[in-house]
Amino acid sequence: MKLSEAAALAVHAVTYLAAHMEETVSVKRMAGAFKRSEAHLSKVLQQLSRHGLVRGTRGPHGGFRLAALAEETSLLQVVEAMEGPLRVHTCLFDPPVCDGTACVFGDVLEESDRRFIEFLAATSVAQSARTGTFWE
Repeated sequence: MKLSEAAALAVHAVTYLAAHMEETVSVKRMAGAFKRSEAHLSKVLQQLSRHGLVRGTRGPHGGFRLAALAEETSLLQVVEAMEGPLRVHTCLFDPPVCDGTACVFGDVLEESDRRFIEFLAATSVAQSARTGTFWE
């Protein structure tokens, strides 16, 4: 399973917002904490906003907050807001080069994808914020 940088940034952003629930956080502050582009982070946050996961406020004291409850939002929801529905892969090639019955990697690709998706589904943004490392 390979996530885009946008999806990874989205997970970090919602985790950061959950850890700072009492405040509105600026794009500049988060981008600085992640050492990433403000423009890229802004696009990610706009996508998350379209999916109802964050809420933005304009103005000199503007920024972002979580729009949904951190306890009720899974990391899978965040990732799928950026990537679309995740699927389990059985082959490194797209399209597959074999029929899937005798992969040189055995079932490790399928198993690792399945376990990763299960982890994302079972982990809330709140759990991620409690166990995550923060950049300030």
